[in-house]
Amino acid sequence: MSLIQQVESYYNDICYQFDLLKKYSSQSQLYLSSEFNVFDYINPNENRLSDIVAELLNPKGKHGQGDVFLLKFLELLDLPNREKLRASIPLIYREASTSLIKHTQKRIDILLDWREFGMVIENKPWATDQIEQISDYRNYMRARYGNNFLIVYLSKSNTTPNELSISAGDLDILKMQGQYINVLFAYGFLNWLISCRNICQSDKYRWFLRDFIDYIKYDL
Repeated sequence: MSLIQQVESYYNDICYQFDLLKKYSSQSQLYLSSEFNVFDYINPNENRLSDIVAELLNPKGKHGQGDVFLLKFLELLDLPNREKLRASIPLIYREASTSLIKHTQKRIDILLDWREFGMVIENKPWATDQIEQISDYRNYMRARYGNNFLIVYLSKSNTTPNELSISAGDLDILKMQGQYINVLFAYGFLNWLISCRNICQSDKYRWFLRDFIDYIKYDL
């Protein structure tokens, strides 16, 4: 067989394999709709993303899975007191005001309240911090919980709040005291969602989690 014939044979084989793949893909789409993702139509903003996260963490949420998603989140954070936190159900607030400090108009994206322990989740997919934002959150949490709190900074990259939000020295103190942790959307948060999907017993909600995972993975 000449070189030209070999090339033609190889090309014909590739075309045949490609046609088979297109045929299989078309047939699978009929039953799986694997290219559909609800988030292509929702296009969530920062507030909507916070709503979804708060709903997932809520043991009384519409997902119907109880506290299993919350417990997986506590495992992700690897808190030393997580066994104690597992024993009670927190109250979960969206847009909680910093009412106990001078700057009362700040709004906390998500606040988890175990009475004797509190957790802030600051959702930062796109926007930058406001002036003294993390400092104000720290002051509010200290006023409400003493030293029994954690600030979770959820971001797209491994960056920390800027100096206008909190000084580098103050942030280092929070880290040393175990009161601040940075969680990345593309790593820790994504792994948490995958864990939630794997343990979810509702087919309907599992498909929602699958779409949310794809959105975080490819669009955020």
